Amino acid sequence: MDNEEVQLFYFTSKNDPPLVTRKTDTGDDVISSANAILVEMLYKLGYYFGDTHYTQVANTMLAKMGQQMQKYPSWYSRWAQGALLQAKGLYQIVIVGKNATQLYQQFDGYIPNAVFAISTDENNTLPLFE
Repeated sequence: MDNEEVQLFYFTSKNDPPLVTRKTDTGDDVISSANAILVEMLYKLGYYFGDTHYTQVANTMLAKMGQQMQKYPSWYSRWAQGALLQAKGLYQIVIVGKNATQLYQQFDGYIPNAVFAISTDENNTLPLFE
């Protein structure tokens, strides 16, 4: 995030050639906003790596959009999914062992409020495996 004042991500890097304006995407139209999707990914990264920096960035982004979400909820539906992750958290489903991949394949559906960690190595050091 190179946008400390706005606290959202831009479409372009600050290292790119200057444009007339640098745009941030917040509205969920036919395609969800990039920033709303990033909120979900930041929460999941925070769970995977045990790094609160990711979740703090996501919390800051959600706080920035809170009034807009309340005022126009249908325009910020993907943001609302991020707020749900913030409020309820994620299920952590960890599968370890030589049959981990086969066991994972039994989860054949979309589980939006879960993160999966799968490893055939029982000595995995990723924080989610602890």
